[in-house]
Amino acid sequence: MPDIFRGLEGSPSPTTERLYPIAGEVANLGDDGASERNLSRFLISVGQDPTGYKEIIVGQQNYADTLYRYHLDPEIQAQLPEAQRFEGTPGNADDAEDRAEDVVKRITRQTGYVNGALTIGRQETLINEGLEHDAEFGTGMKRVSTWGYAGGATATGVALAVGKVQ
Repeated sequence: MPDIFRGLEGSPSPTTERLYPIAGEVANLGDDGASERNLSRFLISVGQDPTGYKEIIVGQQNYADTLYRYHLDPEIQAQLPEAQRFEGTPGNADDAEDRAEDVVKRITRQTGYVNGALTIGRQETLINEGLEHDAEFGTGMKRVSTWGYAGGATATGVALAVGKVQ
């Protein structure tokens, strides 16, 4: 999740790196601008599968909760070296309240983006299932109307031949 949240931020920066710390190797999600597009496609695709949808939702909720505690718990922040602390977006970090608001807004924006992209994927699946059902229904109706027309025409022809219809 840290790679996804970072990728949705756009261009890498020290501020973003401090906001979404990563232990280990950073994923290459594309050049500037491409990472958000690639992540959108990925999340929409994963959202089409109910299991994938569930796993990403649970993962991003857990990650966001961990981030909130990491950045907003004064005891955790006191233990971090200054170089690892997120001090807020430049120009928006005048005091602790501004910094906390910045943390909440940025993390919430990313969780909303992830939820939205997954929901679009789920919606596409439901629409496609509906279209398939409509196509099956249309084919069935065409078959019924063809057989109904043929049966009616045959009955009329027999009635005319027998002389029942005047």
